[in-house]
Amino acid sequence: MLKDRAARIKLLILDVDGVMTDGRIMLNDRGEEIKSFNVKDGQGLRILMRSGVDVVLITGRISKAVEYRARDLGIRELYQGVDDKESLCIELLEARRLSRKQVCCIGDDIPDIPMFKHAGLSI
Repeated sequence: MLKDRAARIKLLILDVDGVMTDGRIMLNDRGEEIKSFNVKDGQGLRILMRSGVDVVLITGRISKAVEYRARDLGIRELYQGVDDKESLCIELLEARRLSRKQVCCIGDDIPDIPMFKHAGLSI
């Protein structure tokens, strides 16, 4: 049952673009990225972290906007410019001594798929 699987989660691993944002990447006239985050998602992540679930962001892109958003939410682990999300996911599980049943991964694109086999709950 989905509720039982969700109750075991100790670590949430999130992709950023398309998961925490609306998926658009806007550039200003200086070439700086502008991203659109949802305030309700942020509130949900704060509640989740207060309940004891660690949140980690893994993204293939590098953006100061993501760095700022992570800091604003109190997310201490942010990995940017990651090409091999699966290897990093394995490292995170091993460092925390977690089983895949204790992990949830949320992604929206092909580079996120390899992480899913290391998660008890994939979205």
